[in-house]
Amino acid sequence: MNYEDFLTNEVFPLVKGKSVLELGALNFRITDCIKNAGASHVETVDPFGKTTFRGTANDYYNTTVDKFDVVTCMGLLYHLHSPFHLLELIINKSEPDTLIVETGPTVLIGGNGIGEELFSTVGNAWPDKGIKHPLKIHLAAGKDDFVRAIETTPMKLDKYWDYKDVLGNHTEFTFRLERDENRMPGKNAKMWLGVFNREE
Repeated sequence: MNYEDFLTNEVFPLVKGKSVLELGALNFRITDCIKNAGASHVETVDPFGKTTFRGTANDYYNTTVDKFDVVTCMGLLYHLHSPFHLLELIINKSEPDTLIVETGPTVLIGGNGIGEELFSTVGNAWPDKGIKHPLKIHLAAGKDDFVRAIETTPMKLDKYWDYKDVLGNHTEFTFRLERDENRMPGKNAKMWLGVFNREE
């Protein structure tokens, strides 16, 4: 199955006519799907590339923050040493009506525990601005942990896809462009995606 088609047909119809904040835009493959689905306004945050805001999500939330109808946090949580903190910032500062979360079966990068966080290493959090000595604080947290944590807020799980069910006999999604610089690795059968809606 094609990843972009899955997002366009199954997930992103809900962004039509809405303002969207995409955290962790990286190579803008998901951004393109959001725009093609008819979002009224899209802002992007990432330490790399020509994003609306260049920096980490924490850097973004340390500036003036706008409210958005939808916030996407896809393929990002397993790169962070504080994934629950980011979810807390999203829910409390952006106050979205809808939160889209995509991550792996457990958030555990570089081993469980506390230690030195390496700079600019794939799979590790890029340090926030002004942080010279970032700390690695990794814990193993699974889907149920994230759903339970998010649902302590007004955000409640509305839709859910376990990628192993979506992919069937395949182990990972295919992509429209297969050149290395355009490929978005890591979207595989071990991942899941949840759509949470605000209920209050």
